[in-house]
Amino acid sequence: MAVSGLQKHYGERLVNEDEPRHGDNQYAMHKMFNEWQAKDYHDKYGLSITGVRPANVTGPDKVRGSVDHVQCITQPARGKPITLPYKDYMRLPIHVDDIAEVFVRVLLADAPRHPVYNSGGTMLSLGGLADIVRGFLPEARITFEHDTGGKERSGNYLVDNSRLLQEFEVEYPPFRQRVLQIINDIRREEGVPLVTG
Repeated sequence: MAVSGLQKHYGERLVNEDEPRHGDNQYAMHKMFNEWQAKDYHDKYGLSITGVRPANVTGPDKVRGSVDHVQCITQPARGKPITLPYKDYMRLPIHVDDIAEVFVRVLLADAPRHPVYNSGGTMLSLGGLADIVRGFLPEARITFEHDTGGKERSGNYLVDNSRLLQEFEVEYPPFRQRVLQIINDIRREEGVPLVTG
């Protein structure tokens, strides 16, 4: 979803795959080039290339890219404190198991109807995510440098993924369930008692 850039370019509305793209960093520019190149090869040579725009992939072992939403879960699961810049910074997390399922379904389709699909995810602020984590780990030490100021710096978090959901009949489990899964993945690794839902 990096191709879309900041949510503020669209206002407070859902963004679909056909919207103008406002990504302005190197990562986003390469993603836009990938999509252009796929279209070019399709137009010139008839190749069938389908793109998926993953949201903020989340899992117990993610250490590169956007990781604030991951660390908000994994550090407290390890019993460690975490301080993040903005409580109202928005994310659109999708668990690694869910995005893997999306890739499998799109890959195995005979003829996807569209050249690109938004994965979507669960829209929430880092503060909201911290509240979910504290629901499982009341002793979690999650603090924020600022309560406000992050929302306008947030990437695209209002994402229309109806194209994917309808064509491939994808359903994501509640993200709260995925947070518990990540917490227990970490606690299992650390050799400490698991948390029950």
